[in-house]
Amino acid sequence: MSPRMTLQTRRFLLRRVWNLVLNAIFLDDKEACLLCQRPLYPSASHSYTNGNSSKADTIPGICLFCIQDVSPTTQIHHIRRIRLGASAGSVGSQRTMPIVAARRYEGAIRNAIRQWKYDGAIALTPWFATWAAEAYNQFMAGNERGNEAWLNARPTVMIPVPTSPDRFRKRGYHHVGMLADEVARILHLPVVEGLTRRPNPHDEFTQSQTAKNARERLQGLRGAYHVKSGVNVAGQSILLVDDIVTTGATLYMCACALLSGGAERVAALVLADVE
Repeated sequence: MSPRMTLQTRRFLLRRVWNLVLNAIFLDDKEACLLCQRPLYPSASHSYTNGNSSKADTIPGICLFCIQDVSPTTQIHHIRRIRLGASAGSVGSQRTMPIVAARRYEGAIRNAIRQWKYDGAIALTPWFATWAAEAYNQFMAGNERGNEAWLNARPTVMIPVPTSPDRFRKRGYHHVGMLADEVARILHLPVVEGLTRRPNPHDEFTQSQTAKNARERLQGLRGAYHVKSGVNVAGQSILLVDDIVTTGATLYMCACALLSGGAERVAALVLADVE
């Protein structure tokens, strides 16, 4: 197992501590919702019970208005399968990769994920992890056609999709790594930083993949992902974790890198599917 990478930069941690100090000095009557900035009233309940579970999920710092906005879109997860294609012929017998998405990337879900991903709302991570873990468990329950190959081959390790060093420095935190830690805690799986992303030397800054079409994504990501030196994935059944899936190019390249490294099979778990 490889050593865990730092999930938050020192600058980001210091900024969070400074904000806590300021909040303690300049006390406000009411805490603000992370998503909409409405005040959170002490009498309000900050939990909800979704349609698939009798257990109430705690939502840190989210107002009842936002809970109501999110709840109608959180009932059904989505399964997508990506063909690994001819290029996977030399990397094992797996020809398709299942991608389990906890939600669809729309409405209030999209707003919440964007604030978590770009604006530092990392307090949402445990909430999102419960979505992902529930979707995973439903998939492994065998209720969807085409997942028979996974029923007797549960993942042995969880690997987060890595971020580029420049984007990590800019955001100050590795949100997918944090998500993987929380999901792994729920599912009792080990987490390994098994992949590394090499930025394009011709790019001054690694461009976000969400701004590209499918062809541009595949071209831009070709050769970008590699199994980390010293990490042995041979014979492992791997669960990739990412935030959202659009064309699937990132997960495709990560899967090919892992299968080339000797992994037995690869599936993916994401928060939301754009499709």
